[in-house]
Formats: sequence, structure tokens, C-alpha cells
Amino acid sequence: MSLTGPVIPKTFHQPNSAGPTPTVTSSIAGEIITCSNTGRMWVNNRDTSMVPVRPEFTFTDLGGETLAGVRSTLFGSFPFQSCGVEIYGGGLRVGRVESSGDVISTSTMQCAAFSMNSASTFSVTTSSAAANPIHLRALKPTMSNDGTTATGANRYWFSVTNSLGCEFGDSGGVSGTYRLNAVISGTKAQFERVIEANDGVKLTDLPSAYILGTDVNGTIVNGLSNFGDVTQVLATDLTLVANTALELGDLRVIVGTAGQTQKWLLTATISSNHSGNHNVEFKIQDHTNSVDIVGSKTSGSAFASLCGTSVYTITGEVQFRVWVQSSHTATIQRLNGLGVPSTTFTATRLA
Repeated sequence: MSLTGPVIPKTFHQPNSAGPTPTVTSSIAGEIITCSNTGRMWVNNRDTSMVPVRPEFTFTDLGGETLAGVRSTLFGSFPFQSCGVEIYGGGLRVGRVESSGDVISTSTMQCAAFSMNSASTFSVTTSSAAANPIHLRALKPTMSNDGTTATGANRYWFSVTNSLGCEFGDSGGVSGTYRLNAVISGTKAQFERVIEANDGVKLTDLPSAYILGTDVNGTIVNGLSNFGDVTQVLATDLTLVANTALELGDLRVIVGTAGQTQKWLLTATISSNHSGNHNVEFKIQDHTNSVDIVGSKTSGSAFASLCGTSVYTITGEVQFRVWVQSSHTATIQRLNGLGVPSTTFTATRLA
């Protein structure tokens, strides 16, 4: 490679504007032209073009030679192109970058931290049609409105934690500490605050039912499978012994489940008949615990009837019985003229 010289740079400028790119006709081959107004430099490339002078750096190690530098580039398409600057090489390291326009990256951007200090709305958007066009990935990615304008219960937190799930919280704890509101994972939805559903709570996995209950594991199930009426009917007419209590053996009900507390509605209807005036009374009894629950009394000539009802709470399995007594030898009636049971005992579980 031969060198020619000496090379003496020449300058030019326009007093009222930045100097344009000089032409080859204004210099000779190999000459360096400097614009004293802007500091730009060009080299006359064999009288064919004016080539801008640009910095380029080289480094060679076991991997070979690598280059890095600054060169011009064009943006847009003809006839609306504009000139830009391209920094090329293996990497770029700067202490601070400020941009009044868009910052566009066609590859991965990596940084130790990213913050938005402007009062303008900050948004992350994409035109990608992929299944996950925007993906935040970490062991515990967190979003919040943390800052000077959000404190206490108005400071909210949302995070996705490895092996835990989606966690919702706020800073309404003691002295503004974090408190958990809800956790949603693949196995459960755990809520620590009041659940309000303005459009109603629906359990679409259950069959249609107006009453719901729980099984032994606490799972909500169709209440009609556990609840409902238990009704016993008097099988035959019974004649009472005057002033002697008689248990109506057909009117026995056993309900309840070991270890559970339940609430039952108990209803008894009694029909009696006697040739003259008589009175009749009855009671419903918790036979298991020897507790008289409710009773009723009436009097009449020929036919008489009475009804009694009570809401009763039990624990475990309980047997209920019905007792009747009259001052005369009245007959407790089985059916009325329409064939409908007139002496019955019904237990309906409420909860």
C-alpha cells in the first residue's frame, strides 16, 4: 500500500447556513474537505464521490478481527427518505440516553432497571397476533401503583409467584405493611377479604337446585341430595286410653350425621275423633337427648285437629318422636275422607 502526501485539509463554509456536502469539482482526488461551520469532513474518492469521514475501531483476538463505528443510514422509502445514524459493532455502552422521539429495537433490550419518570401515560402495546404478544417473565414479576400518590390500602400489588400462583395484596396492613387479599393457583382460589359479586355468584358445576349443602369434606354439593323432607304417616287409627300418654310409633324420624351440627324444621299434625266433647294434646320430643321440644292442645266435639312446628338445632344423629294424650278415649285418625294423611310428622333440614 502506497501513501501520497502531504495531505492538506481545506475548509469551506456558508455564512448563513450549515455547509452542504461539497462536490468533487470543488476539490482534487484524495483531498480532505472540512466544513468549518459544522465540523463535518469528507474525502475526495478519486474524483468520483465525496465520502464522509467516520470513526471506525478494530480489535483482534483469538476470534479474529471485529469492527465498530458510526456511519450514516437512510430511513423510510423513496421519495420520503431521511438520513439517520447507525452505530455498528458488537455492543453499545452509554452512561445516559435521552430521546425526544421513539426508541425502536428490533432485537432484545437488556437493562438492570427500567423506570418511567414522565407524567405522560405509560403504555406497553403490540400489534403481534401471537398467543402471548406481551410476556413479563421472572420468578416473581410484580405490578403495583407504588409511589408517593398511593399509600395504605390504596396501594395495590399483583404478582405471579413460582409454585404459589397469582397473588393480590395491598399496603393496608399495620403501619402500611403488605397484607394479602387473594391467591389464585391451579388448585384453589383463596380470598382474605369480603367477596362482593354485583352480578350474582354462580356455581355452574352443580345441577340446578334451590338448596345447596356441603359434603363431609366441605365441598358445596346439590342440597337436594342431602336435604329435603322426611315425612312419617300414621299407618292405622289408634284409640287412646284416657289421661294416658301414647307414643305414636309410626311417627318416628331419625336424622343427622355424626360430627355435624344441623338445623331442622319439625312439623306435626294430629287429627282426633270422639263421640262427644274431648280434649287432645301432643308433643314433639328429642328422644335421643330426652328434650321436649314443642307441643299443642285443643278441644272439640267429634272431630278435632291441631298442629305444632318448631325449628330445632341438633348435633350428630338424633331420633324424634311424637306423643299424644287425651282426657277421653279419643281415636287418632289415620286418613280423612279424601285419602290424604291427616296425622303426620315431617322433619325438613334447613341448614
